[in-house]
Amino acid sequence: MDSITHILSAVIVTEPLPVPAVEEGAVYARWRERLAILLAALLPDADGVLGWIDPALYARYHRVATHSVLGLVILVFLSAWIARAWPETLLPPFVRRRYAGQKTIPPAFRRLLAFASVAIVCHWLGDWVARWGIWPLWPFWNEDVALGRVNSLDGVLLALTVTAWAIQHLFLVRGKRRAGWIVAATWILLFAAYVWLRPYWGPPAYV
Repeated sequence: MDSITHILSAVIVTEPLPVPAVEEGAVYARWRERLAILLAALLPDADGVLGWIDPALYARYHRVATHSVLGLVILVFLSAWIARAWPETLLPPFVRRRYAGQKTIPPAFRRLLAFASVAIVCHWLGDWVARWGIWPLWPFWNEDVALGRVNSLDGVLLALTVTAWAIQHLFLVRGKRRAGWIVAATWILLFAAYVWLRPYWGPPAYV
């Protein structure tokens, strides 16, 4: 899957979760949860830098170590740790202004691990249904696993995911959390249905 689909897939299934209660006068640092999701959604593809070194290395090792169970566990902990330790001074100005002058309560580390895990699983499943696949048991079993029903960049899935995220966001900013969950469930069903049915009317996935 493309990076946008990876990120928004995790956002759609986590954003309706309620924010933990904090003491009066304090604000919960929700941005750390979102940073954990962003990192976990993108870090598995960090091996893409191999393409800058040697295209042959990229072709051989992309989605291998970083798409194995071992690699993903490491990336979950790394994403959660970075999100926990990220200094507020390095936030974008519009985020920093929102928390300026307020006491912020950070998420528990286990909660960051949970959010990062959701993003990792979404990334893994997104690549599994594509043609290139994943290497779940590397280095103990050097075989890739791929459902191979869609291409890594599928315009329909990208449009469906962006649309679902936008609709869900409109509901959530109005405090309609239940509607946000309904959007998430509907997106999952439509995503799965498209992945399953696409080979019956389109050309075989090739990348």
